[in-house]
Amino acid sequence: MYTVICAAGVRLRNTPNFEDVRSDQATSGGTLTGNMVCGQNGIYYLQTQNGYVPFYKPDGSPLLAPVDQVEQYQVAQGMEFRRTANFHDLKHESGQVVVGQSVMGCLLYTSPSPRDS
Repeated sequence: MYTVICAAGVRLRNTPNFEDVRSDQATSGGTLTGNMVCGQNGIYYLQTQNGYVPFYKPDGSPLLAPVDQVEQYQVAQGMEFRRTANFHDLKHESGQVVVGQSVMGCLLYTSPSPRDS
């Protein structure tokens, strides 16, 4: 089982081709099951009953993560996340809930782009 960790969710594909996008999507925090398949350009997809979902964007940003590696936190009042190591590069407002994959050496990794995938 896998969880969608991209904040904007991820659109399904008709085939294991990143450009073969459908209008429906899996929402952020949603859980998906299926079989892993290799698609065009070496991108891996989860083949679900409803279509194909890429594990990563072509730039390497994660879209899906194994359920047991996903964490969800609410941003505490007065604390905000950063997109980069730059203190002024804010990512989330206080009180928002963020979903991401736990990575060794980091508290939480979330997809860097809020754009729809």
